[in-house]
Amino acid sequence: MWCIAFKEVERLFRAWKMDKQFLTIEHVAEILDVSQWTVRKWIKLRLISTYKFGGAVRLKMSDIINFSKFTPSKDELKAKN
Repeated sequence: MWCIAFKEVERLFRAWKMDKQFLTIEHVAEILDVSQWTVRKWIKLRLISTYKFGGAVRLKMSDIINFSKFTPSKDELKAKN
């Protein structure tokens, strides 16, 4: 189970003042504070869509924000237990 707080993700995107609509896997991993392999796993499981520009794989910022909305945070998981 992945633990991402939606409000925290939104805050990080705003703090970074992302002008770009598409991000690299490396940027997404850094913003979400997960490994690149975790992001790649989400892509493989088709939890996040990817877009190809030439040979470069990019992730849409709005897709990442939407993904984080439906992924429970660590606090939510603790409250269930």
